[in-house]
Amino acid sequence: MGDSLPNVFFPATVQGNVVRFNGPHIGGYASLERLFGGQTAAQIEKAARTLHPECVVLTVKVNFIGPGNVRDPIDYVGTDIPETDFLIFDVWQNEKQIASGKVRIGRSSDLMQPMISVAPKAKNPLFYPTVTECMRAHKDDSPWTLLTFIANSTLFETRPIDFEHFSFQRDQSEPLVIWFRLRPPFLDLLPKVDGQTVAVMLSDFIVPQPAFINLIRNGSRGDMERCASLNHIVTFHTVDDIDPYGWFLYESSCNSHSMNRFLVETKIFDSKGKSLLCSLQEGVALKEQM
Repeated sequence: MGDSLPNVFFPATVQGNVVRFNGPHIGGYASLERLFGGQTAAQIEKAARTLHPECVVLTVKVNFIGPGNVRDPIDYVGTDIPETDFLIFDVWQNEKQIASGKVRIGRSSDLMQPMISVAPKAKNPLFYPTVTECMRAHKDDSPWTLLTFIANSTLFETRPIDFEHFSFQRDQSEPLVIWFRLRPPFLDLLPKVDGQTVAVMLSDFIVPQPAFINLIRNGSRGDMERCASLNHIVTFHTVDDIDPYGWFLYESSCNSHSMNRFLVETKIFDSKGKSLLCSLQEGVALKEQM
């Protein structure tokens, strides 16, 4: 995954209204061979800034249409909607549309500031052990299958505030709170990246986790073995001075399930408690492997 990270941040080509990102890409939760939806959302946001460098991105909405692979180039075809602040993106890979997106652009003064958005209370990130360290120290390995993807990911270092809650071993209705940062081994290998792209990817990184927790809390654990995102909405609160290599405080909860669908709400703060973005993601729970 380390080799794929620079490709997330920098387009390979820009021809007219088509922004292309080459592989290799980042694999997702369901399969390392299946394109990570957070990369798609982040690259739609990046493509909008590439086509309109004079503007900032205010909101991003992504509809996932079909699975992409981690090998082949992806084209983001942008279309300005006349006399509006909106762009429509069609996302193509191997002549198949895998996603669509709608982006609202504007000025920094147009960013939607939260009326009340207080960062959850948390100690210094290094006070909390990583997921891998927690798994090594814990005797009960029953939830490890679900946590292996997160522990083995080379994208983000993950330090949950409450591992018992994070690993489905204690019933708790409070939001899931986690410290994240890009994995240290790859930081020196990356060219300069931007914090917006990192924050958007993070908003999608462990979206199954709060959904699993909500199902377990309601006695329906067996109803979800895998999941897939249907759509993802990101609203930025700030776009300035987001440290891509710093710590991000992630707060997420899932309180809505209908049949096999769920909604996950997420807030992301920087290490000083400044609100960066909020997101709402709809997914579908699957019993069988996708």
